[in-house]
Amino acid sequence: MAITRKKNLGVLLIEAGIIEPEQLEQALLEQSKSTDNRYLGDILIKANLIDEKQRNRFLSQQLHIPTIDLGHFEVGKSVLTMIPERIVREYQVLPVFKLNNTLNVAVIDPIDSDPINAARNASGLKAEPLIVTVHELQSAIDIYYGMSSFSGFDDTTDIEIEDIDDTRIVQLV
Repeated sequence: MAITRKKNLGVLLIEAGIIEPEQLEQALLEQSKSTDNRYLGDILIKANLIDEKQRNRFLSQQLHIPTIDLGHFEVGKSVLTMIPERIVREYQVLPVFKLNNTLNVAVIDPIDSDPINAARNASGLKAEPLIVTVHELQSAIDIYYGMSSFSGFDDTTDIEIEDIDDTRIVQLV
């Protein structure tokens, strides 16, 4: 899938009146000084100038890739089996729906081709990204696949639950 950009994210945010040109300049300066190649949107989020949903909405507009709210969408079991859980967790890519020979997958970063390629390779289908927030993706993975392997605990970890003042406390032993 070819990603085409019309206007950059900063310009779109300024045109929408969400940030000021000076704020964009400051964020771009910080981006140029960063050694970890951070995205402009992430810098603006960290500076509390935009939130993740705003970033995704404008990123969607910029890249012509749709967003999805996984909290309002139910993924079918047959679709979930198209990508092994290990791939879903490792690449942070969730199969959402299949249309003809295309599997639409929720990803946090639609510019990162690794999750999309992993979905394509695992499913044998063409994979198209849908932009989602980190929280929504993590929550959906936990709901559909369970929390056990994602939480970092394995089957040998003992968990004790104590009931104190009607409040449950989980203690790791």
